[in-house]
Amino acid sequence: MKKCSPICYLKIATLLAVSLVTACIHTFQDPNEYHAVPSKDMELVTKVPLAKLKEGHAIYKVQCSKCHEPKFPGAVPSDQWHIIIPGMAWNAGLSKDDEKKLNTYIIAACRFIEKEDEH
Repeated sequence: MKKCSPICYLKIATLLAVSLVTACIHTFQDPNEYHAVPSKDMELVTKVPLAKLKEGHAIYKVQCSKCHEPKFPGAVPSDQWHIIIPGMAWNAGLSKDDEKKLNTYIIAACRFIEKEDEH
C-alpha cells in the first residue's frame, strides 16, 4: 500500500473539516424559521390574508437582514414587537406603509407560532 504524503493528509483533513462545517450549517435550523414562513395555515389561524403575510415577510427577509441576523418572530413575545419594530423600521428607512406591513406579518407569525406551541 502506498503511503500518503503530509500534503495528502492535509488535503484530506481540510476536506473533512469543510464537509463537517457545511453539514453543521445546513442541518441547524431555528424551529421558528419554518413556522415563520407565510402559509395557508397561518392565514387560517391569524385571519390575515396570505398576500398581506407574504408582503410583510418579504420586507422582513430583505430589510431586517441588511443590518443584523433577523430574529424569528417567535423568538420575541408578540407583545414586545410593538416596541422593537418602530425603531428598527426607522433605522432601516422603511416607509410607514412598509412598517405597517412588517408589523402585520410579525404579529401574525408570532400568534401563529404561539398557537402551535399550545398543541
